[in-house]
Amino acid sequence: MHNVRMSFIVGVTGEKGSGKDTFISLLSEVARGKSVKSVNFSQILRETLDAWGIPCTRANLQTLPVIMDKAYGVGTLSNAVYARALKVDADIVVLTGVRWPTDVELVRRFPKNRLVYVTASPRVRYERLHARGENVGEKETLFEQFMQEEQAANEVGIPILGASADYKMKNETTVEAFREAVEKFYRQMQ
Repeated sequence: MHNVRMSFIVGVTGEKGSGKDTFISLLSEVARGKSVKSVNFSQILRETLDAWGIPCTRANLQTLPVIMDKAYGVGTLSNAVYARALKVDADIVVLTGVRWPTDVELVRRFPKNRLVYVTASPRVRYERLHARGENVGEKETLFEQFMQEEQAANEVGIPILGASADYKMKNETTVEAFREAVEKFYRQMQ
């Protein structure tokens, strides 16, 4: 098993549709010669919902970690991601979907770490999610419903976590502009 403590850990927080997955893709491109792998907090939630035959709706993905924390203690999901991250063999391990203070604590457990906040305006994020339709029912979601979902327990704290991030980037315009921001982050990471 690779000792992930030797890897550089990048925790990525950001509102839904802000570009966290695009950040990972671009980081993989700009980190030439370095292996980049990711562990997504929501993947564990999706696997859990799938195992129980429960649809992966935005509401179910938002409710599950709250239930897990109530039943098994605060930071249950963070601990599961930590266990997964320890098994990843890569130069850079990206933990994407940081949403809770316990997730930030997880990132900070590693000696070489950075917390990145990726954000965009609600309208831009809504249009991205609506076009993508990754979760059940997302293509049919109205903007008003999208804004209501922004008030969920695991969404409201993201801007607060973002304010304390080591690096903040706005993903509002083109992929090229976002790539430049990711390149700047990577240079500062070195």
